[in-house]
Amino acid sequence: MGGVSFPLLSDWHPKGEMGKSYGVYSEEKGFTVRSTVIIDKQGIVRYSQAVEPGGRRHATELAEICKKVL
Repeated sequence: MGGVSFPLLSDWHPKGEMGKSYGVYSEEKGFTVRSTVIIDKQGIVRYSQAVEPGGRRHATELAEICKKVL
């Protein structure tokens, strides 16, 4: 996505804590499902989508969603 001008989050340590808070951590599998969560400046979740391993997300679609929800 080169040139990203907004913060991105990686859920590494403590393992799965952020994923658990968003309901996308799989205790059974031991990992966080790949997810996109768009949060506005007030901290309100405006968009959320999870994809299974191997699933894809498209930067152009996410950019359009950002324009609509932010």
